[in-house]
Amino acid sequence: MAKPSKATATTQLRRDLRAMLGEGVSSSLMVGIGERDDEITQLMEDVVDGSSCDILTIGQYLQPTKKHLAVEGFVHPDQFAAYEAAGAAAVSVLADGPGFGGSVLEVRRVAAVVDLPVLFKEFVVDPVQVDFARAAGASLVLLLVRCLSQPELTGLVAEVRAQGMEPVVEAANAEELSRALATQAAIVGVNARDLRSFEVDLDRAARCLGAVPAGRVAVFMSGVRSTEIYARIAETRADAVLIGEGLMQHPDPGLALARLTSGARRR
Repeated sequence: MAKPSKATATTQLRRDLRAMLGEGVSSSLMVGIGERDDEITQLMEDVVDGSSCDILTIGQYLQPTKKHLAVEGFVHPDQFAAYEAAGAAAVSVLADGPGFGGSVLEVRRVAAVVDLPVLFKEFVVDPVQVDFARAAGASLVLLLVRCLSQPELTGLVAEVRAQGMEPVVEAANAEELSRALATQAAIVGVNARDLRSFEVDLDRAARCLGAVPAGRVAVFMSGVRSTEIYARIAETRADAVLIGEGLMQHPDPGLALARLTSGARRR
């Protein structure tokens, strides 16, 4: 049997998307997305003009599976009010199933119950995944430089923005950051964790992030597990911090976030 072409596979994925979410649900979610997009625009404007005095925090949600028994406490959608009260600017939801036990449906579930912008966290390599993110109610879409050629990265940045969302382009080193900055992405992050060795180097990430020019939102990703580290990151170029495991392993993630960010303010 002949292998289906990429175009045929993409068409089938779009049909599956419509069947999974339903035309009515998809449309109603798109109405809500506009409000979250306005919040993102205001957020970026605050960062650019310097009126944001607090480091912005992104909490993370993961539906636990047998692969994630080490995660003692996960963030349930009902707990997001505590996240917001603690100062979270957005929520990251894992959509990748094979590697991390996430799901597009979990993104939809979270987006339906929170007022915060939702980051679609997936290994996005095809525009159809952007369709999924949009239909599920995401406002932000993660794009990993390491997974994409430069033309692919540029094209996906444009596709995400064309659908009314904002790309968050993640780099792991200076070379990848240079590629990220070559795109039109307004939000650029540097991951302190090496995705091959899983080692965390806070200093390397901070140095790389220092190269992000004014006018773009600089996100420090991974490795923030204590108030001391958070306060240290607050003194760097970082405008936002992506905190995942450090919150998910706590029985009360909202309280953990409040404690983690207490006292850390931009001078």
